[in-house]
Amino acid sequence: MDHKAEWTKELRVLLDKVQNHPSADLTAERERIVLLQNLIASHEQKADA
Repeated sequence: MDHKAEWTKELRVLLDKVQNHPSADLTAERERIVLLQNLIASHEQKADA
């Protein structure tokens, strides 16, 4: 199972949602975006090690 692909797909969906609805209260989505970005970065660092 490729978690990075799943995380990247979810990240894209959330980023699109925030971009398309900038005035909406998307606090939870923004927090999830940060979490996904950190997970992806951590995964990439482990892959490079």
